[in-house]
This record gives sequence, structure tokens and C-alpha cells, in this order.
Amino acid sequence: MNAPLRELPKSSFDPSLARGAPGFRGDWGTALWVRAGCAHRCVFCHGYREAVPPSTFEELRSFLERPGKGARRLLLYGEPLLHPRVLDILALARGLGFTRLEAQSSGEELADRGFARALAAAGLSSVSIPLYARGSLHDRIVGRPGSRALLSRALTNLAGLKGVETWVHSVLMNVNLGEMGALRKEIEGRGMPFCVLPLHPKAEVRGVEKLLCSHREVVARYEGTGLGLVGFPLCALGPVDPKGFARIAASRRDPRKECHRKVEKGISDITFGYTRMFKTVQGRACRGCAVRRLCPGVFARHLERFGEGDLRPFASCEGRRP
Repeated sequence: MNAPLRELPKSSFDPSLARGAPGFRGDWGTALWVRAGCAHRCVFCHGYREAVPPSTFEELRSFLERPGKGARRLLLYGEPLLHPRVLDILALARGLGFTRLEAQSSGEELADRGFARALAAAGLSSVSIPLYARGSLHDRIVGRPGSRALLSRALTNLAGLKGVETWVHSVLMNVNLGEMGALRKEIEGRGMPFCVLPLHPKAEVRGVEKLLCSHREVVARYEGTGLGLVGFPLCALGPVDPKGFARIAASRRDPRKECHRKVEKGISDITFGYTRMFKTVQGRACRGCAVRRLCPGVFARHLERFGEGDLRPFASCEGRRP
């Protein structure tokens, strides 16, 4: 498995990166946004609504050829596997000295076994893909009939592909709250890591807050199951995954100062980095919490929807309630 990220850019994520600027660099590596079409119409996203010209190969090459730090790890964001010259991009990166190439993708194109093998041959090291539910519910969430069947084939292809690590994550919403246990069983049964992320309610998506589910609902459904929550406030993580909570408490990580230091298991570096590019807040109820400095906080719109009562502060670093 890949070594944990220690640092990502100190600046906030700028959505213009996905539309204009090709990427940025740091000691941790190089992030490259590859503009390409999106095959999905996800209920919580807005990217497909914007007519964005694909990245030109010359534009990407110009960025990758610039001198700078982090020239050994390349994180490919956007929909890089849908770019018509993705194999050339991988070959270029290898030729420029990048030794680890990670991609985040919807994953359906990997249902083509030949294409999956070509990506591996071109040097792809790791791929991180989302899975939201079983059967047709996944298809309805992404707005594409047949998507779930394609992803099942893609995962089968990836399981037999040497040299390419596969990571699967889901995004928790009220429409798929009951699906996480079954998804976890399916993915771990394939020998792949699995984690669950909170929904980021993007301001550009009208009514997206209606998809949010409260942390109390999450705890009520999954308490004690060890479900791999990543990016949730610790008052939700603690009851659900005590071992994960203990790792964070023992690390003494301060998300405000070490916001991209990865302690969590089951999540790829590329996806973890993406989750930490968005601003979070801590509510008034957090002021007396014993683990406040260790907690990543919550999205402001989540707090607006569910209020302070959705936060349950701890009396001690062992996770005991007041």
C-alpha cells in the first residue's frame, strides 16, 4: 500500500483548478486536473452541467515539464481515464521521472479488460473509484443506467490486474444510508479497501442539502460496526469505529495544522487529499469537547441543516461522553 501523505497545499481548494489551472505541486507530489467529459449525472454534482473543453495534451505536458518539487508522485484528478490521450499522459509522466501514478475515476471504462491492461502497461499505479449502492440505486444516484454492472466488471478486471492498487469509496447520503454494510462486505470480499466519506454539499447544486443525513442517524445505523468513516467529526466516528478513533487520538494529529496527514486506513492518498481541500467548521457545541483539536469538523451546510444537536462532544480523549 502507498505511504501516507504528509502534506498537501496549504491553500484552500479552488474549483477553478478543475476548469482552468492544470494543477499544483508540493513536497508530497504533483496534482494534475485532467479535464475530460463526464459519463455521469450524479445527483450531488454540478460538473457535468458546465461545458468545459478537454485538456490539450500540450497543456498537460507543459505543466508536467515545469521544474519543481514533488516530481515522483502524480495524482490525476478529474476524469483522467476518459481523456482520449490518457495512455500518452501516463507514458509522458513516466518519461519525466514520475514513479507513482494515481488516478481518481468513475471507473466504468475499466470494464474493458483490454483498456485496463493497457493502463497497467502504461504505468498506472493506483486507481480510486466510487460505489454508491447495490443494483439500480447506484444507477439512479449517478444518473446512468447500467453503471453498476459496468463497475462490477471493472472491479473483477482490477482484481486480476498486477501492479495496480484498487481503492473503493462511497459517499454517504440519506438515499444510500442503509447500503454501506453490504458495500463494505462486497468490496472487502474482493480483497480491496473500502471507506465512506461524508457528502460535501456544494453550493452550486440546488437542493443538495436534502441529501444529507444526520450524524445521529449514522451512529444509530452503524454503531460498533467498524465502518471506515473518513472525514466525519470524531463524535460520529468514535461510536462507529472505535479502533479508527483510537488511531487518530494516539496520533495527536491536529487537522488545522496537519490537515493532510493521513492516519486513516482504507482510503487512497488521492481521495484523502481531495477530501481535505474543502473548508469545514466546528460548532459551538465543540468548544468543550476533549478531542476538539483532533477533529476535522463538519461542513457548514450540514450544521445549518441539523444544528448543534447533531454534535455530541466527548468528555475525554478516550471517547467517553459527558
